[in-house]
Amino acid sequence: MADALVKVWSADAGWKSLAWFTGGRTPVSVTAALLRIGTGGPYAFAETWGPRYPDAWAHDWTQEGRSLTDRHPDEPYAESSVRLNAQRRAEEDWLVAALAERSRGVLTAEQVAERLQAGGQRYRDFLTIGSAAIARALNGARRDERAQGGCG
Repeated sequence: MADALVKVWSADAGWKSLAWFTGGRTPVSVTAALLRIGTGGPYAFAETWGPRYPDAWAHDWTQEGRSLTDRHPDEPYAESSVRLNAQRRAEEDWLVAALAERSRGVLTAEQVAERLQAGGQRYRDFLTIGSAAIARALNGARRDERAQGGCG
């Protein structure tokens, strides 16, 4: 079972780590409800941070980290929509800039954006699969280097 870290926020102390929980998100949610987080309790907000294994599919646990898994109280739909739309726009801007740079001046950012729009989801899937294949190859090379005594 995964461990989870709960970080709480109060106006007095700001953000601080409250506790580690074993068993994933359920015990954290119960604790958040019992502490009345966001509903008149001592903490206005809380976040649950769980394990992040980017290469779990390759059984490579060397890149462990933490990722945000929950917010307490639940984020209102309007706020999460704004946040997620901003995140999607930022990812889109990053992708357009990366593809324009990769073209070495052949394509402008506007042309790349038009190609993304015209290609639709199939083109985005193609780019995602290509990125995953490259990441897998680089990860394999990094693991091989570590196995041979290199510092990767």
